[in-house]
Amino acid sequence: ELEQNPNIKIYYFNYTIVKGFDWFCNFFYKRNIGMPLCQNVIVGSIFLSINMNYKNIYLIGVENSFFKNIIVDDNNEVFLQHSHFYGDNTKTNITKMHKMPGSKESADLADVLMMLVKTFRGYKEVKKYADYIGAAVYNVTEGSCVDAFERKKINEIK
Repeated sequence: ELEQNPNIKIYYFNYTIVKGFDWFCNFFYKRNIGMPLCQNVIVGSIFLSINMNYKNIYLIGVENSFFKNIIVDDNNEVFLQHSHFYGDNTKTNITKMHKMPGSKESADLADVLMMLVKTFRGYKEVKKYADYIGAAVYNVTEGSCVDAFERKKINEIK
């Protein structure tokens, strides 16, 4: 059981989305009363790392380039063609896009693009917060489409 494993600790956090002026958001962010919209776990992880007082955060393997593989077929259905670096790269997986995980309702291209906007806006929001706190977030992922953070080469990490 997960609860019985002494090497795993479960921590809860408040995922109340806060929007507004920077000073307003920072007030709530700093106190862990709220956080930016986290369309993916990476934005949430960066935010929580900042609030855990990490001053240098390095993103490795965060390419977020899947939008390059969006397909709209002749029936106007949206699919994602993907392969993962850890899997068999000789196989191409094609997945139908849905409005929400677990939903059977198909997503149209506007829905998929809005998900992307939310993801990349989340990176920009967490970057502003990192700057306010005095933390640095570095993207060391080669070929990454995440443009909110300063780039570094992996061999530049000290």
